[in-house]
Order: sequence, then structure tokens, then C-alpha cells
Amino acid sequence: MLNSITNLIPWNSIWNPYTFPGAQTIVMLVILAMVVTVSFTALFFGRKTAAGVLKKELLLFWLFTILSATLLARKETAEPRINMELFWTVRYAWERHSRIHWFYILGNIALFIPLGYLLPMNGKIFKFSLLTVLFGFFLSVAIEATQYFFRIGLCELDDMFNNTWGTLLGYSIYRLTIPGLRGQSRMKEILNFVSKCGCALIILGTVVLFFTLLKINLPG
Repeated sequence: MLNSITNLIPWNSIWNPYTFPGAQTIVMLVILAMVVTVSFTALFFGRKTAAGVLKKELLLFWLFTILSATLLARKETAEPRINMELFWTVRYAWERHSRIHWFYILGNIALFIPLGYLLPMNGKIFKFSLLTVLFGFFLSVAIEATQYFFRIGLCELDDMFNNTWGTLLGYSIYRLTIPGLRGQSRMKEILNFVSKCGCALIILGTVVLFFTLLKINLPG
């Protein structure tokens, strides 16, 4: 089964964020450890406790995935590279009809969507959208600064924006999928409804925007 999966999506594929040396073995061991610890917890401490452990493990695993894709898999360059021009990748992708640059834009957004979803599942402080989005933003800033100082990629403002937007999208998906609490006051019910409508607009607007841009810009 493992061979069939790796043949379908090669391990060194552009879609794979785990391309640093020894990544395949490390990722398999991490996943195995997650399965074992959750199973052990469920067996001895109950499903509810195991569910809490799984949420934390998924968050830690995705933080590892982000660091793998943005830092661990990068190669050192001769000089630090930086581009603080906002939306340069969008303009470049549009002018050159570049599929790879559209992929980079969407990939940087998609990479942080699970983070925005998992953070509020693991702490009451992240139930507030602003704190979740700020976490995604500062994580992205830290990554870009590390790329610059260690010369392992292009430090760019676009990545910070895309990562932050991805975190917001993830949080919006979380807000739409969690059920409302029973016994809420009428005002809280209204605020909850308005909040979910706003989240739906953010998701729908993003999907429509990129679908339109890609449909117009890319031939075929």
C-alpha cells in the first residue's frame, strides 16, 4: 500500500512538504508514534482524553509540517534574498501566465489553513479570531526572518500575507463547523450568526476570487 501511494505521488514531488534529508523515515515514525499514543490513551484513559491528545498531536504535527516546508527542506543560497513588494507574485503570475507561481501563492495560503483550524481546537485563547490570525502572522514573520538570516529562501512580504490569510481561512472553516452552544442569550445567538456569515463570506470570496483569476489568466 505504501509503495502504491509513493508511486502515485513521488516522495520528492513539489506537492510534498517533507523533502529534507531523512524526512520519509522521520515522518513515518512520527505518524506511528501518534497512532500508538492515541491508542494507548484511549485504552487506558478513555476516548475523551484520547481525543484531546489527538488534537494536540495534530497541531504539533502541522507545525512540524510548516517548518519542514518553509525551513528544513530549503537549500542555502550564496546571499540572503528579500522582496518586500506586496503582491509581486500575483503580478508576476498574471503577466507571465505562470502556473508554478499561482501554485506557490495557493500553496502558501493552503499551508496555514490547518493551523487556523487546529489552534482554536487546542486552547480557549485561540477561540478569538484576532489571536489566531496574529499567531499565524507572527509565525510567518519568524519563518521569513529565519529564511533571510540563514540564507535558506526568499524572505518576502507576499508569503507573510498569504500565510496570514490562510490562517484566517482555517479559523473561518472552524467557526462554520462547530455547533452553537445551547442556552445562549438572544444577543449571543445573533452575534454567532453574524460571525458565521462573515466567515462564510471570507471563504466564498477567496474561492471565487482565485477561481476567476485562474480561469481568466491560465489558458486551457
